Amino acid sequence: MTPGERGAYGLPVSALAPLRRPISRGLALALFVAATLAACGGAPGGAATAPGGAAPPVPSGPSPAATAAYTAATKAAQEGRRAEAAAGFDEAARLDPLSPQVWLAAARAHAALDAQDTAAERAREALKRAPDDADVGSDVAGLLASAGYVDEARQIHLERAQRAPTDAGPWLRLADLAQARGELEEAEEALAQATRRDPKNADAWERQGQIRARQGRHAQAAQAFDRAIEHDPRRRGLAALVLRFALEGGDFDVARRALKRLGGDDTTETQASILLAGMLEERGDPLSAVAELERAVSRDPGSALARMRLAGLLIESKRWADAEAALAPLPAEGEHGANARRLRAYVAVEQGRLDDALRLLGEARAAGADTPEVLAQQVRIRRRQNKLPEARALLDEGLPRFPDHADLAFLSAMLHQDAGDEARALETMIAVVGRFPKHAGALNFVGFSWAEQGVRLSEAEDYIRRALEVEPEDAAIIDSLGWVLFKRGDLEGAERHLRRALERMPDEGELHFHLGEVLWARGDRSAALVAFEKAVLLTDPATPGAAAYRARFEKRLATARRQHPKGKRGSPGKPR
Repeated sequence: MTPGERGAYGLPVSALAPLRRPISRGLALALFVAATLAACGGAPGGAATAPGGAAPPVPSGPSPAATAAYTAATKAAQEGRRAEAAAGFDEAARLDPLSPQVWLAAARAHAALDAQDTAAERAREALKRAPDDADVGSDVAGLLASAGYVDEARQIHLERAQRAPTDAGPWLRLADLAQARGELEEAEEALAQATRRDPKNADAWERQGQIRARQGRHAQAAQAFDRAIEHDPRRRGLAALVLRFALEGGDFDVARRALKRLGGDDTTETQASILLAGMLEERGDPLSAVAELERAVSRDPGSALARMRLAGLLIESKRWADAEAALAPLPAEGEHGANARRLRAYVAVEQGRLDDALRLLGEARAAGADTPEVLAQQVRIRRRQNKLPEARALLDEGLPRFPDHADLAFLSAMLHQDAGDEARALETMIAVVGRFPKHAGALNFVGFSWAEQGVRLSEAEDYIRRALEVEPEDAAIIDSLGWVLFKRGDLEGAERHLRRALERMPDEGELHFHLGEVLWARGDRSAALVAFEKAVLLTDPATPGAAAYRARFEKRLATARRQHPKGKRGSPGKPR
């Protein structure tokens, strides 16, 4: 215990009796004179003198009786004898009436007995003895507030604030009172006054952050917590809160600082931006994620990781040219260069530049990305070009090297379908499901094939629902579920799922055809004709594998028009 923690009576300061300074010299002198006069019956003609005419010594502390009463009360308080403690401190105050610390001890003892009015009276007595003492005023105000005299406590703090305009302490206490009453705006204003007087007061900043968070002012809460950490590095544990509220409030500068604190001193600005972009993407804010990655690339043009992440988001947004520009500066050699070419190939495919895509994939394989994923991309491009022998040659070369790759096995089955061998395609795809029971594409293929044939419909629905568990938002699989429900006679469920699929893929002709069949079966034949017409319009026979579908849709439309002549419309026109 430090010397400053000992009371005026030479005893440790307890929770009930905090005495911060020695008794005043004037009080000690008064006690000595009173004791001397009582013993001698007075000193005629003036003050008593010591032998030889010298002035008597000035006492250095309270009377022995006051000290004894205080000591006994302190012991009683420590042992939980609260009533005895209160009576003892009252006796000490009677014997030592000018000491504010004794009155404060008595006030706390009565507060412990829940005698709040008595505690308040004792506290007021303490303030009378030391009206200009900031510590005494703060203690008295706290006791009065606990006793229910909040306005009186508030006034004490306000007066103290006026006397000490550079002290943040009174405003912190005023914030305590306001928060206790649930007056958050008043509490925040008091804390703002505290930070104006002491801009580095971390406690005031943290409490401002708490209030702003409770009010839903997330960006401002993050800023306040951030200032608290800035002025007191021991509060770095707040960094996770700063990040959370900064993200919710859209203050990405503060979020970036929080990420750097969480990542350690070696975390760079670029790394923080990449991390922040990932979080923004997860929160469903791809535009802000793109902006953050563009910022990272601007600060560090050589960051391959930032460019790759940026390109991936731009591709998802179908900003093909921007994605190509982000990837172009990356060198061909190295892991990032190879992956960059894979992404550039994807962009080229979406732009219809299939030969460029194949060249980029070849470069990627030469640069070290000789992976089953790259091989699968090459096969898909050859299928899209309707160059089935080349696609088969790629698979024949790759399957022995990557026998356990699910997509290559799936594409092998699809090539059988492309060649018109539906039976072999289905047989191969059932084998794929056996080896890779969670491959959504294979599950959907088998289920839809059985639905088309009108066989094993219960199993077909089970396969399709298993596919949806893996890819719940895939429009093609949702369409398959609608189609198998139609085949099973659940027209309402079929229409619901088909419309849901069309929300995700409105330009797919086959989905409109399926919806048309359901609407026709439900008796809404005019709407069914519209759906059949859309199926024809949206199916380009020049697309590989689409000619047979277009012919099927045209035939069904013609039959429907004959059966429902009032719904006959103009020619479906040319495909888009």
